[in-house]
Amino acid sequence: MRWELLGDFGLCDDGEPRTLDPIGECSSGQQQKTILVVDDDEGMRKSLSARLKSEGYGVALASDGLSAISAAISESPDLILLDLGLPTCDGISVLGRLSDHPRTISIPVIVVSGNRIPAMRAQAFDLGARAFIQKPFEGAELLRTVEEQIDLLD
Repeated sequence: MRWELLGDFGLCDDGEPRTLDPIGECSSGQQQKTILVVDDDEGMRKSLSARLKSEGYGVALASDGLSAISAAISESPDLILLDLGLPTCDGISVLGRLSDHPRTISIPVIVVSGNRIPAMRAQAFDLGARAFIQKPFEGAELLRTVEEQIDLLD
């Protein structure tokens, strides 16, 4: 992003004054948002992680339901992408536990699942899911939904 020096601050391409990092890049001064990606499919975890990192997000990973709950409590991510078909504790149970825990109740969850059962989708929303993305999905759809939820945090 292009910038123009204005004292200790810069004016970035979008016209917003921001602090400049040591190499002169525009920085909003905001801390990087972290997303917990929960999926039992290693390829999906890697793909989502790479896509999110390329957009500037920090990423934490979990491959099953119990590690997802543990990571959500210990890492306090800004957002969770959650598959429903997980070993050790399915995604619906994970949603229920997250919505019952004081450290995770306010973390927005986007379900990313191949599950096409309408009752499962409804149950996910009843347990607090903010959005449901059906697999397979377009990368632009995923990023748009993530950005919408992240924007609601600010």
